Amino acid sequence: MTARRNNRPPIDAGDVLRLEEDDYRYGTGAVLFRLTAVVAVFRDDDGPWLHLRGERLREDGTVVEERDLFVRFDVARRRRHPYPERS
Repeated sequence: MTARRNNRPPIDAGDVLRLEEDDYRYGTGAVLFRLTAVVAVFRDDDGPWLHLRGERLREDGTVVEERDLFVRFDVARRRRHPYPERS
C-alpha cells in the first residue's frame, strides 16, 4: 500500500454513506456510516482507497459505535446518503 495524502477525497466530514459489503474492507454486510475524518488516501493493487474514521449508524440515525473503515475511493461519492444532520 502506498499512501497518497495529496488527493482530495470526494466526501467531507458529516457526510453519511450507505456502503455495501463490496465497498469496504474488513467487515461484513451493509453499513450506514457518518464520516468524521478522512485519515488517509492510499493506492493498493486494486486501486485507490480511503481510510475513514466515523460512526456506524442505525437506520434511525442513532450511533452504534465509532469505527474506522477502508472504503474504495470511487464508491465514496456514489454512496452518499441523504441523512439529517447529527443532533
